[in-house]
Amino acid sequence: MEVVTPLDRMDRARLEVSAERGRARRAAHLAARHEQLATAGPVQLRDLHQRAAAANRETERRHLAAEGIQASHLARLRASAWDATRQPSASDTPSPLFSDRLAIATDRDALEPSARRDRGDDADPAPDALAAELRTAIDRGQLRVEYQPIVSLSDRQMIGVEALVRWQHPRLGLLQPDQFLALAEEIGVITRLDQAVLAEATSEAARWLRATPDPPFVSVNITAGHLQDSGLVREIATLLGETGLPASHLHLEIVEGAVVRPYGPSLATLDDLVRLGVTVAIDDFGTGYSNLSYLRRLPVKTIKVDRSFVADICPPGGGPDPAGAEILVAIITLSHALGLTVTVEGVETAAQAEWLRSIGADSAQGWHFGRPVGMKAIRATIGAGRGTG
Repeated sequence: MEVVTPLDRMDRARLEVSAERGRARRAAHLAARHEQLATAGPVQLRDLHQRAAAANRETERRHLAAEGIQASHLARLRASAWDATRQPSASDTPSPLFSDRLAIATDRDALEPSARRDRGDDADPAPDALAAELRTAIDRGQLRVEYQPIVSLSDRQMIGVEALVRWQHPRLGLLQPDQFLALAEEIGVITRLDQAVLAEATSEAARWLRATPDPPFVSVNITAGHLQDSGLVREIATLLGETGLPASHLHLEIVEGAVVRPYGPSLATLDDLVRLGVTVAIDDFGTGYSNLSYLRRLPVKTIKVDRSFVADICPPGGGPDPAGAEILVAIITLSHALGLTVTVEGVETAAQAEWLRSIGADSAQGWHFGRPVGMKAIRATIGAGRGTG
């Protein structure tokens, strides 16, 4: 029987606090952007942006409330652990390692980096045990890559697969990206994490190529910091050469914010990647600048519309919102005019999939077509044929 220690419970609680805080910040960012467009954007879309801003402010409040609940739970765990350190049991003296971790866990400043930053301290913002474990998780083989189908809406065939990272923590179990990616950025290991996922995904996609004559492409997320790395193009060229994966079978997903300035160093990197034969996609479209004008100056072939955008317009439990649907139709129409394909994320129902097909979306991904699965399951899916949904 697995023993759950007080430290395990505090680590879980701290992850939940961090995750809810990240979700609240993302919602606040979206709300601010929609509020800006509601006053300065196209007149015909201002009502849509006002409603989107209100919805995101409500989402922000919900996640802030959830963060408060989790933070209160964490405070109770801290207090309990602190009492335990003040009243040690003579027959159960903790080990030095446990004592050190417990001392860190009950240090409020160590667990609340935001409070220390507010004070202006320059200390490492996340010196706790969880951050140290994340630093070594890559070398210890604790990162796990799962794969989610990307499906053509015209014939329901799986044309691609997105590689998604998880952390198989030895005590806390399988952690989702929103539970540790912010921490990875905070402690400066996000590029190493990117590199590990990229290496695993390209190697796995090369196996598909050897097993079937027409495998799906693999799509990998590249963070803004990694995109600025001068060695990125050389890194990808080396991976393609070592694995034997054709460049055409690799897609790279870049968030809008990473390329919003189309004449910076990122553009030169994108040009070099395209010359390699790699396909570039703009990820989470609709959550940032949502500006199609800059896309014509970028060497991208696909935009991926964010799941939250679709859920607001066509919720799983009802039909599409007529007013809100106009902007998605406009995005698809303008994207096609620019020679871009459109993939929609977060599709959960057959009704959503059919509606998106009817308005011209090219492809989609989401639980309706398949949840993220491990390499054995995705190999079985590819080997059995690529029809789905």
